[in-house]
Amino acid sequence: MHYADRWEEIVQIVLSDKNSQHFINVLDHAKEDYLKELVKRESELIDVENWNIPDSLPFGSEHAKENVKKSIMQPFFSDRRWKTEIAFIEYLEKSESVDWWYKNGDRDATYFAVPYDNGEKKPFYVDFIVRMKDGKIGLFDTKAGLTRQVAGPKIGDIVKSCV
Repeated sequence: MHYADRWEEIVQIVLSDKNSQHFINVLDHAKEDYLKELVKRESELIDVENWNIPDSLPFGSEHAKENVKKSIMQPFFSDRRWKTEIAFIEYLEKSESVDWWYKNGDRDATYFAVPYDNGEKKPFYVDFIVRMKDGKIGLFDTKAGLTRQVAGPKIGDIVKSCV
């Protein structure tokens, strides 16, 4: 079939109400396959010996440029979904002890993770990496209302991984 010769007919077939459910089914199946692959990849641990903060990151339309000075990523974009993270960024920006901070992501080897063992080894992506003016690096995870009892196993695994 020469697609150029039958383009209008193809478009009418695709847009026909009779075929919409077939396309919905195909798209739903593709999304299911994608999510399965995504879950599989997110749970894989890849040892990156010399991980570095990425030079740049892609952001969607839900992200807006924020006016912050200490973020190592400039410009810094945020979706402003989590109040705990917004409050922590405000705290970091005001702190005299902070040299720079990095808002970490939560997937693949682009972002920083430490091994977390909860029956099986999984990556734990801390929310923030912060460099203090004295050269110390801090790994922070902002969780509203979580106590050390709940977060304890992850904290212990982070300490073991970083020592």
